[in-house]
Amino acid sequence: MSGRKYWSTAELERDAAYWRKGEAFADDMIRKTWDRSGYQSPRWSLAKNKAHMNAAASEAEIAKRKVPA
Repeated sequence: MSGRKYWSTAELERDAAYWRKGEAFADDMIRKTWDRSGYQSPRWSLAKNKAHMNAAASEAEIAKRKVPA
C-alpha cells in the first residue's frame, strides 16, 4: 500500500514533477550513451522506469482526489 494517500496534493504535485524531471534526465542519458557508443545502459533504463512508475503513482493519486465522490 502506498503512503501517497496520506500526502497533501501539493506534496504529490512536487513529487510528480521531481520524478518527471528525473525521467527526462535518464532519457537524455540513454540517448547520449546510445549516440556515443551504440549501447543502452541498463542503469539509465532502470532509472527511467523507476522515475516513470513513481511519477505515475503520484499522478494517479492526484487524479483519484479530483474525482467527485
